[in-house]
Amino acid sequence: MVYDEFLIKSLISRFDDWPAKGLNYIDLSRLVSNPKAFRMVIDALVHNYIDSSISRIVAIETNALPFASTLAYSLNLPLSCVRKYQRSPEKWLKEAHNGFNYDALYIREGECEKTDNVLLFDDVIATGNTITTASALVRRSGAAISEICSIVALPDSGAISQAQSLELNLFPLLSL
Repeated sequence: MVYDEFLIKSLISRFDDWPAKGLNYIDLSRLVSNPKAFRMVIDALVHNYIDSSISRIVAIETNALPFASTLAYSLNLPLSCVRKYQRSPEKWLKEAHNGFNYDALYIREGECEKTDNVLLFDDVIATGNTITTASALVRRSGAAISEICSIVALPDSGAISQAQSLELNLFPLLSL
């Protein structure tokens, strides 16, 4: 299947200054609901990572999960989740975060192994604050981060410079 960037971009909605002034919301839900576009996105990501040395994908909930789970399945890799809330009475690592609707991110203790080479995955990277917090959690778990991946990055909001400050490569499928 040919990668059609025009089709993919046509299915992405950007809402500046929403849900609050200074914030930008990128809605990718129409990408997931369009089988052709969704397949193009996944195929492009698989093509990028098929020969990589990653051994685990760690996705930031919630909107990244359809993409990350399909990518993990396609690459036959385990998928772990960074959560916005502690979801069970198990032991969790916690990292303070200045998010819009939450104040911390969590990953289950023992979720990542010291031998893991992680692809950290989020749907949209705007300011880079969430990936900074998530990368701290992954590193605290003992795993190494190979790269950060997203469907969309907003370079004008600091995403690329934030990834660089973490000394990590950022692979956005699209920059808006």
